[in-house]
Amino acid sequence: MAVRRVLIVEDTLELGRMLRSALLTLDPALDIQVVPSAEEALLEVSRQQADLLIADIRLPGMSGLDLVNKLHQRFPHTPCILITALTEEGLAQRAQEVGAVRFLRKPLSMSTFLDAVAEVLGMPSSAPPPAGIGAEEEVAGPRLSMRLGRLRQTLNARAVYLLDDRGHIVAQAGDWLPSYFESEWIPPLMAVLSAGIKVARLLRPGPPQGVMAFKGAEVDLTFAPVGVFGLVLVTPAVESAVRLPLAFEAVFQAAQEVAQILDEMGVPYLTVTTAPPPPEPPLTLPPGVETEVIPQEVLPIEAPELEPLMESLQQPPLPSDPQAIDAFWEAAVEGEAVPPLTSEALTYEQARRLGLAPEGESETEENDSHA
Repeated sequence: MAVRRVLIVEDTLELGRMLRSALLTLDPALDIQVVPSAEEALLEVSRQQADLLIADIRLPGMSGLDLVNKLHQRFPHTPCILITALTEEGLAQRAQEVGAVRFLRKPLSMSTFLDAVAEVLGMPSSAPPPAGIGAEEEVAGPRLSMRLGRLRQTLNARAVYLLDDRGHIVAQAGDWLPSYFESEWIPPLMAVLSAGIKVARLLRPGPPQGVMAFKGAEVDLTFAPVGVFGLVLVTPAVESAVRLPLAFEAVFQAAQEVAQILDEMGVPYLTVTTAPPPPEPPLTLPPGVETEVIPQEVLPIEAPELEPLMESLQQPPLPSDPQAIDAFWEAAVEGEAVPPLTSEALTYEQARRLGLAPEGESETEENDSHA
């Protein structure tokens, strides 16, 4: 029997790896590949056709809906499963219109996910682990979902989320997910996580350990770092302070177990995976154009010793009377001796006597007069 090929399209690679680990419990011989974008998925399918495509709807660039639509234009019989955490109405209808055979919403129940894949591929449905097998012996992907679910049940929480270092939800339990969660909650939560990690590392070396809590009007929030990831617990708001110590201990213990599960899965939860922004290219000028350094300050802001010089360089204003200006020029044209327009102006003769006129011009005038 030929090896069946499954292509998972998920921009959060940690979640993609978890789904891959879960699928291998159905059949270890499955050929499973994880790609982060719809464009790469189309390229992979063009190289080797897949027996099943699993895609998130929200992807960078082309969406999962557009991916399925374009894929079916070339490979109309390739089954596709779409998953999403979006709460927008009409997504199930749109998924059906583009030809998806299954539409699953997050939080993703691992048993429902595995049953859907098994049915599409014609495989036996996923069975529960045999009696006597503990949680430590289960596969890492389902273990993570089960651990989050157990934490939610223990504290009667509305939801539990595991966020990666970019603020993406890589795993969750519960259905409390308002439409504004990612736009309004994720940025401040990641800022709190970053600050908490810095404080924890000031206290002790190694992976950060700690728990933070915030009380609200409708829900309370408990937050714990898992490496550079964040474990978020959302519980109904209560006035009693008895639950808080219990939540601290339960979340702290769960964070340690989640870290162990991620370590077994090979997820790099201790290091930041976000790529740094590319450096800005240097400014290039056209050939023959040289850079000019312009000093920020030509003169000091305050220079009292230069004030007399600056005042001496200021020219007195010309008279604003147009008749006086016209009379000056008429007299100058007739060759008459004209008084200066301003009382502070000097005649050329006065300037020559004071040594302000160039010597060359003075000698020229004398030569002209002798001639």
